[in-house]
Amino acid sequence: MKSLFAVICHDARIDASGNPSCDTIFRAISVGSFPYRHPRMMLVGRFEVVPDDLQDRMHIWADLINADGVVLNRVIDDPNMKVGQGYNSNTITFVAEMLNLTFPSPGEYRFSIFGDGVILAELDLTLGLMK
Repeated sequence: MKSLFAVICHDARIDASGNPSCDTIFRAISVGSFPYRHPRMMLVGRFEVVPDDLQDRMHIWADLINADGVVLNRVIDDPNMKVGQGYNSNTITFVAEMLNLTFPSPGEYRFSIFGDGVILAELDLTLGLMK
């Protein structure tokens, strides 16, 4: 599999033809205090399944990881994500809503997205204090 794109955003949808649209893509958040609970964010991705890996369904999951490499939260865990929804028969497209994620301190975080145990994408997210 290969990543076609993956983003973190405030809102997203997949239209009838399988194409996602994202509103307010971001990589950094400034907040007033920690721990910080983010009310809602979306993780959006599209991945191409290469012919050697092609199957009907795949196990897709994503973890929120801190700067020390500790998994804080599994934010997606779908053992039966269907391959070939919309865009073309060799892709997986998803929009995952994440509610009330807690970030314990300022610093670097990342979302690691996996497909059948293989890392597909890593998205960095920086949280800092407002000045």
